[in-house]
Amino acid sequence: MSHDITIRPSGHHVDNHPGESLLESALNAGLSVDYGCSNGNCGKCRARLVSGAIDRLHHSDFVFTPAEKNEGWFLMCCHAAATDAVIDTGLAAGSDDIERQRIDVKVRKIAPLDDRHTLLHVQTPRTRRLRFLAGQSAMLSSGGAILSLPIASCPCDDRNIHFHLDNESDADALAALRVGATLRLEGPLGDFVLDAASPRARIMIGAGRGLAPLKSIAEHSLALAPDVAVALLLFEPEGDPHYLRGWFRSWRDALDDFTFEAAGLGQVARAVGGFAASPTPAD
Repeated sequence: MSHDITIRPSGHHVDNHPGESLLESALNAGLSVDYGCSNGNCGKCRARLVSGAIDRLHHSDFVFTPAEKNEGWFLMCCHAAATDAVIDTGLAAGSDDIERQRIDVKVRKIAPLDDRHTLLHVQTPRTRRLRFLAGQSAMLSSGGAILSLPIASCPCDDRNIHFHLDNESDADALAALRVGATLRLEGPLGDFVLDAASPRARIMIGAGRGLAPLKSIAEHSLALAPDVAVALLLFEPEGDPHYLRGWFRSWRDALDDFTFEAAGLGQVARAVGGFAASPTPAD
């Protein structure tokens, strides 16, 4: 049986499922709560129990003072809900609220997206997840080679990080990459991020590899607020479909609040005007 958890002061609600920590529930719902090690050592995922009851899932090395314990402070990574509950914990409002991290990651997958682009999937250790906001970037390094790339995946899965590489401009890096190799990831970087607090519809326009961070933003928005409309206009060369076109079409077919259109690069003015005037679910 799952329990309804109210997060204050943001007012968000998440479902805490059996065997799942409160931290996992918040992250799976797309909330940018503070955390670090995820195993009870650092104390960053602290929250205060306002009402309801919680159960301890496992031991933590982090120690609260007696006064903090009396006030109801606990670690979200080490506890699950025993009843419906209300907890106090802050959320990152912008890029300045998240510190830069350096994490050794493993290459889990290298796969073609089309003839000119490649998916790079890296995974963090269970104890060192990447905290980031949708739309941000990260640097990857191995030896002397450094890549700075937008993150193409959702913050709701903070262990599995996806990047899209260009087979031509990133050819040297691709030639050196191997599944199972260790890379140093540094990030997050940049302040092109989703305004998760806004209840208004999200309208996004992009082309080329600029769709990678927009994919992250759209995916996070739909996970965080599935009733908030997301509209995406993609520009692509005539007769050369974008490698994410099929992905976004499948979203459009499956989701009521996601709108997607593709247009040729020579139709920018007409397409933007028509897209802006087209009916969109109310914000």
